[in-house]
Amino acid sequence: MKKTISSLLALGFLFSATAQEKIEQYYGSEQEYENYVKFKKDQRKFNSWSVSLHGGSSMMAKGELTSLGLFGGEDFNIGYDVQLGLTKHINHAFGIQLLGQLGQTTQSVLLGGTKYATQSDYQAVSLIGDINLSSIFRRVDNKSRYAWALHGYGGVGIIGYETKADGNTNAAITDGTTLADVDMDFESMFAQVGWGLQYKLNQSFDLEFKSMYVMTGDEEYDGSTGLGLTGPGSTGGDNDGSDNFWTNSLGIIYKIGKHNEHEKWYDPFQALYSQQVLDKGGFECIDEDNDGVCDEWDCELGTLAGARVDGCGKALDVDLDGFIDLEDKCVTVPGVENGTLGRGCPIEKEEVKPVDPVVITTDVINLSDVEFYYNEARWYPEYNNLLKKAARAIKANPDANFKLEGHTDARGSDAYNQKLSQRRADAIRKYLISQGADASRISAIGKGESEILNHCVNGVKCSNDEHRVNRRVLLRADRKLVMPN
Repeated sequence: MKKTISSLLALGFLFSATAQEKIEQYYGSEQEYENYVKFKKDQRKFNSWSVSLHGGSSMMAKGELTSLGLFGGEDFNIGYDVQLGLTKHINHAFGIQLLGQLGQTTQSVLLGGTKYATQSDYQAVSLIGDINLSSIFRRVDNKSRYAWALHGYGGVGIIGYETKADGNTNAAITDGTTLADVDMDFESMFAQVGWGLQYKLNQSFDLEFKSMYVMTGDEEYDGSTGLGLTGPGSTGGDNDGSDNFWTNSLGIIYKIGKHNEHEKWYDPFQALYSQQVLDKGGFECIDEDNDGVCDEWDCELGTLAGARVDGCGKALDVDLDGFIDLEDKCVTVPGVENGTLGRGCPIEKEEVKPVDPVVITTDVINLSDVEFYYNEARWYPEYNNLLKKAARAIKANPDANFKLEGHTDARGSDAYNQKLSQRRADAIRKYLISQGADASRISAIGKGESEILNHCVNGVKCSNDEHRVNRRVLLRADRKLVMPN
């Protein structure tokens, strides 16, 4: 076992050296590529560190004595296992974990009417590779919420243990007698492999069920050596030189960092796939107003024939006076608003004297401009100022109570949209509270697609801009609010 681990470590060093050689072949020498722009900490968009705590059971699976009642074992013995881990994710698919664990296994065998039973207390530290299998194999056209992930684990470490007799019916061996005592050092290396199923609770926490197979690399772990039960056929059990056990545990993972998403839950392949579809034209482009922008992305359906448009399909208005360039008599000179006699050209106006700031009263603060990530309850950071303004309004009206209403468009199922709107309303409520708003005066409710504002229901084809009207969040007050203009 130890020779195998040493071989794996040697193979790792060889791989590292080969990788360095390949890098130099691609970029040139270190001096030649040191001028490349480095990826800096402030450019990161995702969290990459996490800590985890797991607790569960341990069972001796392979040895002269077992916990499973095999090979004449009398009992089904279950021990315990506790794990504390620190994980650094290199990218969305791979991470490295420093794992500390302690626990206990109990095992036995029945030979000729005599029961031999032992108890092993162990402590271990290991370095574990973490492969996010779901991220690697997830279909790029899968648009469902990414909340479940299967991980594969494997690594090596050092283990120490003490095994004592416990529950023997052999009078020659007293319970409590130490049968094996191994210090935790590099002379006691071991390996473990396994898998874990993670569920994303929210931005900060995940749950995980994990199952690991621990290969101690020692034959004396189960105490068989001290009991004199080694050698072929001594118990009918497995005595090929390594006593191994299973651990099964349930744990919670805390994702460290200030960003809205953790690297392991980001799916870059969907972004690449979307771009590939655009590049290859893998869809039918319908352009009813013939402005060169597909209706799927056209923000202004029904553009006048001959009008120049921007990338969103809106008719251009270079001087921003309200007249599109097609109808503007003064294309580059701001005129008066659309519908007046100026036809886009300046006209003389009476001087308007400045007035003092007024007080606006309202009972609804419209947060519909807040744009959320697709299928997520998090918004783009540039909308934080709008939410901070809403928080100031709440604090400026201490006698008012507020209710957040989350709405979605009609795409997707009713049940899913209901849950999504609730999560979005809850997320904004949490942010407003973080900005100093009184939590006791703010409630949140999701209304899903129950209050669509336009005709975009029952499968009616609409542009993204028309659907966006329905994706909104409103902050309602139980009385008129007073806010400085």
